[in-house]
Amino acid sequence: HGASIYLSQSAAEIAQVSVGFVVTLLGLLFFGVMIHGIYQIMMNTAVSFKNSCGVVLKKYFIYLLAGIIYTIITVIGIVFLLLPGIFLHFLLMFFIIFILIENQGIFSSLKKSAKLVWGHWWRTFITLLISIVIFCIISIVFEMVFTIPVAFLYRINPHEITWLTYAILWILLTLFLPWVFSVYVLLYHDLKLRQAIN
Repeated sequence: HGASIYLSQSAAEIAQVSVGFVVTLLGLLFFGVMIHGIYQIMMNTAVSFKNSCGVVLKKYFIYLLAGIIYTIITVIGIVFLLLPGIFLHFLLMFFIIFILIENQGIFSSLKKSAKLVWGHWWRTFITLLISIVIFCIISIVFEMVFTIPVAFLYRINPHEITWLTYAILWILLTLFLPWVFSVYVLLYHDLKLRQAIN
């Protein structure tokens, strides 16, 4: 009986990890397609979902490996010393555009991102921080507006309404992720212009 419980728990954990892995891979694909599409709009070129998917899928392996290296570097920086991790996170974050738009490789995309942000780190950090803070404030307000009335109506703890919290989060992500990525792409373009002037 104990063995069967252990096996069922192990199977559930494996299934959970597998689902998380698949969601992560699909999320990277979605993010890449969105970034490529927003860049096409910004450059006044023809926008095609099919074309953006094709570009991302063609470079997906390089994009994935660069993302893994980027995550490892950032996590190591955060684990050992918090500030270097934050610094590296924003310094290397434009590797995605360099791979998808400028056809760079794994290490060259990270190197070019560092070169692009170097000297403009605070500008990059503050610009993206403002967009993240705005998103967080809107998320908190939406959650309070929707969960508190439901909790009051059904006389339950607002923190127990997880299904509503997740639904609100997904709605907000759908509405505001394009805006966040637009800020990301516009900031990249701004830094490229500044780099060209200098």
